[in-house]
Amino acid sequence: MPTADHLQLDQTFESQRDLVNRTIVPTVMEALDSVTYPVAETIIYDMIHNRHKHRREEHLIKQRSVSFQDTQNRRKHMNSRRNDVSILFGSLCYFFIIFIIYYNYRNGRIGPK
Repeated sequence: MPTADHLQLDQTFESQRDLVNRTIVPTVMEALDSVTYPVAETIIYDMIHNRHKHRREEHLIKQRSVSFQDTQNRRKHMNSRRNDVSILFGSLCYFFIIFIIYYNYRNGRIGPK
């Protein structure tokens, strides 16, 4: 695809909507095998929109000061760690509950008598 048909990170997605609808989405749909990958144009549009949003966010952050970039990186790291801990805690709770049920079933406290 020519560079003139690429999305510009300096512009918003909404301002480039015509380019997306007239050029990019049809090009992607032609490149996909519709039998193997039966996807609608709205899904392709959403995928392109999400990719542009994240790339634009990174582009705009890189144009800010170094201290702002550092603050953003620390914030993202802490959010990621918090998410990892909550997933681990949820998994441990699940296994603990399964263990209690198994233990009570094995000792005849629950189940058929």
